[in-house]
Amino acid sequence: MAKKKPTPTSAEPASLTPQQFRQIAEPFLPTTKSRGASDAERIVKLKASYQLGKRLIDLVPKNSSYGENPIGRFAEALGYSNGRLSLMRRFAAKYTKPEFDELLKTGLTFGHVGLLLSLSDSQRAKFQSEAAKRNWTVADLQLALQQRPDIVKRGGQTMKIADDPGIALRQLVAEGETWKHRCEKTADQIAGKVKISSKLREQIQETAAELQAVAKAVQGVAKRLAGLK
Repeated sequence: MAKKKPTPTSAEPASLTPQQFRQIAEPFLPTTKSRGASDAERIVKLKASYQLGKRLIDLVPKNSSYGENPIGRFAEALGYSNGRLSLMRRFAAKYTKPEFDELLKTGLTFGHVGLLLSLSDSQRAKFQSEAAKRNWTVADLQLALQQRPDIVKRGGQTMKIADDPGIALRQLVAEGETWKHRCEKTADQIAGKVKISSKLREQIQETAAELQAVAKAVQGVAKRLAGLK
């Protein structure tokens, strides 16, 4: 007689539907999505992201393969991108509680955190302190990181793609999230500060068309991968 397979517990990712995950995540979701929020709202958002990241660490095994990783299902349930949810998980894994408490005092946002997470611990502490002291925007921090003397300029170089398909796809998602974030910040900085000339309008339309083409290409890859047996 065949042994009966154990029923997954509610704490196991495989057993959670997107709706069940949303119920778990609800207490940790930011209560505001407004831009240019007050410092109190900034802190609420950071705490929510950190706490949800901690919950994801419990729910999503670190070494899950691409096919087993439920991040995509969970992100869809919350209306988030895979990259944003993965970033929350990395945020909670990277920052200790004392480091997180210190971050709350700096005035930095989750946008800053997304850039800081790419650094080593010592570099992260250095640039976090500098960004807080100089009151850098996310764009200011991005520029400072690009101008580091120790950084290797990648112009024209081919990005190294991981051999593992799951890791490679997550790299693609992360890269896409980076460019999406840059586009949003650029649009925010331009809005209300310059008059939209016909030439600038053409550039915006061309850029939007190029980004849409990239999005379609990524969707095409996803469909091809989904069709693989």
